[in-house]
Amino acid sequence: SQEWVAPSNTRYLIAHSSLTIYQSNLSGAAVALSTATSGQDIDMATGLGLAIFSDGSAPPWSWNGTSTGSVANMPICKYLEFDNERFVCANIPSESSSRVRVSSFANSGWWTVPSNVASVADPPNSFDFDKDDGEAINCVKKTKYGLFIGKGRSTKILKGFDNLTYRKETVDAKVGCVDDRTVQEVDGIVVWLAKDGVYGWAGSGPAVLISRDIESLVKAIRQLNAVASTWLVDTQGDWQAGTTGANGPTNVWDMTHTPGTLASSSFSIVEISSTNFSSGTLDANLSGSLSTGSVAYIT
Repeated sequence: SQEWVAPSNTRYLIAHSSLTIYQSNLSGAAVALSTATSGQDIDMATGLGLAIFSDGSAPPWSWNGTSTGSVANMPICKYLEFDNERFVCANIPSESSSRVRVSSFANSGWWTVPSNVASVADPPNSFDFDKDDGEAINCVKKTKYGLFIGKGRSTKILKGFDNLTYRKETVDAKVGCVDDRTVQEVDGIVVWLAKDGVYGWAGSGPAVLISRDIESLVKAIRQLNAVASTWLVDTQGDWQAGTTGANGPTNVWDMTHTPGTLASSSFSIVEISSTNFSSGTLDANLSGSLSTGSVAYIT
């Protein structure tokens, strides 16, 4: 959940439950705003009188405190932020998972980067962070030091406030970020969860591992996540179709039968001619043409 103050100065709590995004000013029942794509996390950024939402699959949409609407020209992206009067759109599936795009100054609907972008301050811009390293952007956070960008095994920062001052820098080339929601700024220190613990960065120098005192807890969290299922489909039909990967590592394959029981197959093949059998043209192509001396068993 996240708080947002609308242009009317009404304070709202925005919450995501199941596939629905709700708003509430806590004076009555929560009101549904829209839905998210199944299996996708939704992100939200607020600015310019709008709350904008994106899940990396469906087109971004906005709410102004009164009604919802589309966001013109904004790319579909997984992570959103609002920084220096610009919306930020990061990890763009149709372009690059390593790309960050920023809107023009004070405009949520202008995203086309002009050819002379380096010489004009306000238009949109686009930045790639090690696009060929095989790692996607997992984390984006506005901080006092700039726009923090986290990938699986490295962390970057975009400094500056317009096209005349933007510059990319490396926070740590070997320490990554695993979850956008873990990035926080505490007492001037940017902290986040990496694969081997919680790190902190004070705006200069390398990132510092600050979770040694709770290392056993961090390892336990990693162990739990290592076997957590990220798939949503766990039907008998998937198992029977052979798509067992859709069920994930912790869900049962067959949702109908009691574990340990034997069940006869309902699958059958009927041979309609010796030619079909010999050539392997049965319904499921159980065999190719028979070779001399082979034996076939028909049930």
